[in-house]
Amino acid sequence: TAREAFRIADRNHTVNQEGNRATSDTLKAAKAKLAVERERMQRAKDAYDRTPGSLSEGDATAMVVNGFIEPIVKTLPMDYAIEMNRLIQLQMVGAIG
Repeated sequence: TAREAFRIADRNHTVNQEGNRATSDTLKAAKAKLAVERERMQRAKDAYDRTPGSLSEGDATAMVVNGFIEPIVKTLPMDYAIEMNRLIQLQMVGAIG
């Protein structure tokens, strides 16, 4: 749209103005901040993964697979649905971890 084109042109004009360009020092500082933030997020993720009660990778994968097949399983007679769930669980045992 015209508004979007104007916004892009205005931004490009502003970025190209002397004094608005990133120097090597500001780029280095930004990369350092990014690295620190990534490390902080990784530590938070690791702490969450160690939290009691969190799902194992196998359990999480099983939940995803069961979510995809649930509409199909609901249409099957109960005997077949139970057997299908057992077969999927057996297939996943060797495939995870």
